[in-house]
Amino acid sequence: MLHIFFDGKPWFAQKQYGLGSGLPISWKGWVLFISYQAAALGMALSFRQKGYYWEIALAIVTILFLFIVWKKTEGGWQWKWGKKADPYVSRAKKSRQSRSDQSRTRK
Repeated sequence: MLHIFFDGKPWFAQKQYGLGSGLPISWKGWVLFISYQAAALGMALSFRQKGYYWEIALAIVTILFLFIVWKKTEGGWQWKWGKKADPYVSRAKKSRQSRSDQSRTRK
């Protein structure tokens, strides 16, 4: 039964802008996402009288959740600027380049 979860297919898609992953793209991703939410809610409700134990448990579950999402994201996590010709050149750098090109043509 566990072999279903260990195939090489991605569970999450990359975000178009920024770092990380977007919503799940497979049923396995949705199961993980809903399970994480249920675990977080369950811990918050059951540990609320026990001090900081629920926060520690929530941090452990969150780290585990993020690790699985990172491993199962299509293409991994990397910073993305959207669909541009050159994703590694920032907007500020492009604007500086265009201003310097304009100043050269004026001379």
